[in-house]
Amino acid sequence: AQRDAPPCHRQGSEPKKARIVLSKTQVLVVANCQGPFIARALELLHPGIAAKSIVVFQADKTKAAQYNKMIATSDFVFHFNVKPGFFLPALEARNIRSAVGDRSKTITNLFFSGLHPDFCYVGGMNQRKPGPFGEYHSRFAITGYKLGLPAAETAALMGDAGLQEQLGYRDAFQNSIDELKHRDTELDIRFASVLEPMMKGGALPMFTFNHPTPWVL
Repeated sequence: AQRDAPPCHRQGSEPKKARIVLSKTQVLVVANCQGPFIARALELLHPGIAAKSIVVFQADKTKAAQYNKMIATSDFVFHFNVKPGFFLPALEARNIRSAVGDRSKTITNLFFSGLHPDFCYVGGMNQRKPGPFGEYHSRFAITGYKLGLPAAETAALMGDAGLQEQLGYRDAFQNSIDELKHRDTELDIRFASVLEPMMKGGALPMFTFNHPTPWVL
C-alpha cells in the first residue's frame, strides 16, 4: 500500500516556500524644500531605501518629540549643517550628530545665485513678501521702485552694464562657486566639485538660486 507523504508535503501539493522579508534602509533627510525631492530621488535610485524628510523652515516646535523619534530610528540621517541657536534644537546638526553618531551625514544647503543674480527675497524667513514670481523678486525692479522710476524706465535698467556691475552680477557666478566650496569644508558629503562642471556643461542645473533641477537632485 502507498504510504502517506509527510504532512508538510502531501502527494499532489506544492511545498511551502519560506518567505524572506528584507527590511529597507531607513533614511531621513533634514533640509529645506529640497529635502522631500532628495528623499524621493534616493528611493528611485535604490529600491532598498525608504526615505522621509523634515523641512526645517516648516518645522513645528510641538512636534519635537516626533522629530527626535524619526532621527533616532533612522539608519542614516542626511541633514543640513544647522547651526546652534535654531528655533528647534532637535534639528541642529550638533544634536543630530549626538543622537545618532556616525549615522549622521551633513550635506550641502544648495544655494547658487550665479545663474540668477537678479533674483532676491523681500523680507526675512517666514515674513517674505510675495510677488509675480512667488517669493522671488527682481533687484532691477526693486531698484527702479526705490528710485521712483516708471515701469518703462525700470525695464530699461536691465540692459545697464554699469548697474549690473554695481549690483555684483558680473562676479556672481564665481562668488557662488567660492561660497559653495567654503560651505563644503564643514560637511561630510561635499558637492561643490560635482556642481561646478554641471554649471559649465550647458544643461540648466538650477531653476532659481535655491531650486535645483531634478537631475542635480
